Amino acid sequence: MLKSLVFVLAMFVMSASAQELKIVVPSNSDSYSINARLVARHITKYLPDGSTTVIQEVPGAYSVVAANYLYEVAPRDGNTIGTFYKNIALIGALGGSSIKYDARKFTWLGSTADGRDDAVILWSNRSGPVDRYRTEELVVGSENIVAGDATLLVRDLLGIRMKLVAGYANSSTARLALERKEIDAAVYSLIGIKTAKPDWLKPESEIKPILQFGNGTTRHKDYPNVPTLAEYTNQKELLDVFEKQFVLLRPFVAPPEIPLVRRQELRHAFARVVEDQEFLTEAKKANIDVKFIGWQEAQRIVNETFAAPENIFQQIRDMK
Repeated sequence: MLKSLVFVLAMFVMSASAQELKIVVPSNSDSYSINARLVARHITKYLPDGSTTVIQEVPGAYSVVAANYLYEVAPRDGNTIGTFYKNIALIGALGGSSIKYDARKFTWLGSTADGRDDAVILWSNRSGPVDRYRTEELVVGSENIVAGDATLLVRDLLGIRMKLVAGYANSSTARLALERKEIDAAVYSLIGIKTAKPDWLKPESEIKPILQFGNGTTRHKDYPNVPTLAEYTNQKELLDVFEKQFVLLRPFVAPPEIPLVRRQELRHAFARVVEDQEFLTEAKKANIDVKFIGWQEAQRIVNETFAAPENIFQQIRDMK
């Protein structure tokens, strides 16, 4: 009888102490989601409370809906974290009626990938140099065209004849349209294509990079013959502000003002995950690049984004 009572009490204590860590993702089908699910499988090893993880999809407005949810709705108890698209800080700095969050006030955990080792690329199913589209029309597809969208930056700084086709349900649908030649081009980071569409990287692929950006005039080592956007413009300050958003490629945050102890636990666990050998092995198999950016550097990059001159923000807002 005593043994049975001890067993029941032990089970009660375990269930009472265990917590569910919810991870919010902006999509169910792209590389951000794949990366988040991988993090979810390993982060609980380093949390002290026996947490389990659950993925919550909060799609919409290029992850602005997910960011608003984390900032305004999610409990501030440290049991919810989230990942967003890389431009969430710049979109927040630009402001607007749909922006309910302040990216500086999130509890930053860091990023599992560093965009300074990556490239943002204009992928196309049409051959020839990008210069040709100063006279020829280029049909470019996207899920949403939002303030600070890289597609608009390419159009305005390069000065090409671009027809935008927006409103695809998700990135998978837009990529399929590119493969079917329903559109001519689309903008995606190399790291995302490695995970979601590795066939594009094969020599025989019809989808080719025709322009890259993200690191000034530095060309990615895999694409030394593909020109950078910086080589075509003298608006260096604008481009620097814009490209800063590409550093935090796989950002993770918790809501603001979570308890101090839980904040420390989450940051510690997140930093340990990216060193976990099982995590790294799975990431390699899934073609997921991993290079950790800690929460302090993530916070610094976000603060620098918000500190940009107002005239630069206005130039970006005027891109429509």
